[in-house]
Amino acid sequence: MVHSYRTHYKPMTKEENENHDVPYDYGSMMHYGVPLVNPAMIPNDENYERTIGSGLISFVDLLMVNKHFKCEGMNVEELHTNDQ
Repeated sequence: MVHSYRTHYKPMTKEENENHDVPYDYGSMMHYGVPLVNPAMIPNDENYERTIGSGLISFVDLLMVNKHFKCEGMNVEELHTNDQ
């Protein structure tokens, strides 16, 4: 993480966060994408440097939402946006 952005992030223990035992998702729509002029976070794994972030919901994003709202067993046939 770039030093000047450290005050914007709070390190949390496994017990404090609500990731529902889902691994970190570099492709999450909640993650800033590339290219960034001044990146706040730089992946430890260089394989993710050019693929970080997404404009679409990822499988892991959807999995975490389902776990959070306890709807893991639901069968979703189509995802709709307000544009459809």
